[in-house]
Amino acid sequence: MLSILTDATCGEACWTAKEELCKCSCGGHNHGCLNSPEGITPKRTCKIDGFRYELIGIGKYSEICKEGERINKEGTYTYYYHGTEPGALARVKAASSVQVANWTELATYKKMDYCSFYHNKPYMLWKRVEQ
Repeated sequence: MLSILTDATCGEACWTAKEELCKCSCGGHNHGCLNSPEGITPKRTCKIDGFRYELIGIGKYSEICKEGERINKEGTYTYYYHGTEPGALARVKAASSVQVANWTELATYKKMDYCSFYHNKPYMLWKRVEQ
């Protein structure tokens, strides 16, 4: 198996091995992992403001923000980041319509009607991964 280690985050294209050559940050570790019946989905990662993050939660804004604030407070003593600041230990981001349509983690939101979705818009909690 050939791989090229890049800054691109690992996702569905790698997990299902849509290309023969792995070109993401996993370096081939997750390449094709969903092609077998016992395949385990790896943790979703992303890059926000130059930092690598791992998805740790999905939910309502109020719940996700509280958890993100708790994580950000436990990481420092004198100053703590807010969930929208670059470099924060935890980041809070709203899920885009493309993410809701394509990500298995957001499948329950795909079935909601417009009104329910509007009042229960999914927010994602990302935790920074040390590189």
